[in-house]
Amino acid sequence: MNITLRLEGIPEEIIDEMIKAGIASTKTEAIRAAILDYNEHHPLKRFGIEEEKEMDSRLQSSGWKEYLKDEKEDAVWNKYL
Repeated sequence: MNITLRLEGIPEEIIDEMIKAGIASTKTEAIRAAILDYNEHHPLKRFGIEEEKEMDSRLQSSGWKEYLKDEKEDAVWNKYL
């Protein structure tokens, strides 16, 4: 799926901070990480075992796994959910 998205204010700042912190190297990666994090805390899509293994592999190789389990970051995101 391809989309065009305009972010301003706090959402834009969060994406920029994710990139500065090394959580993502691009805005697209930051948005993907945010979507995955949201689904981890508010499951909308349930994954099968093979899908879970693939997701874990991708997250670990990109460093997102540690970020997704960061309680400090969770507190920040929960303010906007």
